Amino acid sequence: MANTKKENEVISSKTRSTRKTKENTEVKPKKRSNAKTSGAKKTVKSSKAKTNNSKQQKTTKRLIEKKNKNNKGLVKMYKKITKTIKENKFISIAILTAVVVSLTLLFVIMPIVSKNKVVITIDGSDYTSSDFMIYLYSVKYNHFGEDNTDLPEATLNTQVDSTSDMTIREYLKEKTVEEIKIAASVNRIAKENNITLTDEALKELEEEKEEYINNLGGESAFKKFLKKNNTTEESYDKMAKTDKLYKLIYDALYSEGKVNDLTDEEKEEARSEYYANYKKIKQIVLATVDSTTKESLSETTINQKEALAKAILEEAQSGVNFDDLIKKYSEDAVAKEPPYDMYYQNGDLLEEIEGMVDNLNTGDIGEVKTKYAIHIIQRQELDDAKLSVVYEKKREEKLLKNVSESLEKISIIYQNAFEKLKIK
Repeated sequence: MANTKKENEVISSKTRSTRKTKENTEVKPKKRSNAKTSGAKKTVKSSKAKTNNSKQQKTTKRLIEKKNKNNKGLVKMYKKITKTIKENKFISIAILTAVVVSLTLLFVIMPIVSKNKVVITIDGSDYTSSDFMIYLYSVKYNHFGEDNTDLPEATLNTQVDSTSDMTIREYLKEKTVEEIKIAASVNRIAKENNITLTDEALKELEEEKEEYINNLGGESAFKKFLKKNNTTEESYDKMAKTDKLYKLIYDALYSEGKVNDLTDEEKEEARSEYYANYKKIKQIVLATVDSTTKESLSETTINQKEALAKAILEEAQSGVNFDDLIKKYSEDAVAKEPPYDMYYQNGDLLEEIEGMVDNLNTGDIGEVKTKYAIHIIQRQELDDAKLSVVYEKKREEKLLKNVSESLEKISIIYQNAFEKLKIK
């Protein structure tokens, strides 16, 4: 049994004490001046050294002989195997095949088996480690963006917020499970309503996949993407098919005129929310930062743009058509064609812009400067043009609510492999 730290200290202390006592009580021999005695001591010492060297040399010699003997045995065995292979081509092929199979098992099949381990079973459907990882990528993409899906350990180990003990790693794992639950629920709803992937839908999936691969940079880049995220093409296709089923469910059951479409009461409620939260504007934008680097332009350039903005504002307030001014001056809409209408709801735009628009009446024009640009804005009367977008959003919320309710009927089994999943 290993000694404790305290025991080691006691033992060390005792050892030091014993050594000190021994040193203090040891009687040192007096020096002798007798030359004969001194010479005898040297002779004895030299004799002992020779004896030790002789023993060491014999030991070294035996070790070398043993090593050479082993090496000769290995060389002999290697030559024998080589001779047998040369004489018997069948054995050569068999050995080569065995090596290839072994390497295949090690580098190809074993990682695939690992990726195909079932980690969670939902509603009777198995989801493998590979399936989990493609959904994990989707969750990271939605939360951190395309360029921030490869998160460092420091970030993963950070707490989600000061009020929670949950780390970002744990949060991502939990959210990924939620996404897989939703996927299982979508498949259940599709099955209950006899909704399947049509030939047209499958063709769309192929086209969408091809477009995605091309955007990544081709087949090689796609394979690198899969490998980097510890997933497979089969899992990618599986998730894509579920997403397509979701759209088919929406089209078949929740779109305009379908069985689960918004009721008249729900439409009226959505309309009220629309007119309470949405606004419509037109704007002329004069940038004060570089569009690429986001660095501030020179003071001289900014002063010139401020002077131009003042002149534009005077033109607009004098009655010049605002669309004409947009086409002539705006750096944000020069290549666009009218209408230049912009719809937004509270919270969509910069606070300075929304604050200024709130103080304008319909038809009024104002100017505001943000850290990015100078904005000359005309407030427009809100119309129903974007109401259909709000209706679609409400229909999707209705579908998601039903998907969520469907989760209550779903059985979930966490397999042993689930705990071993590495979130990185």
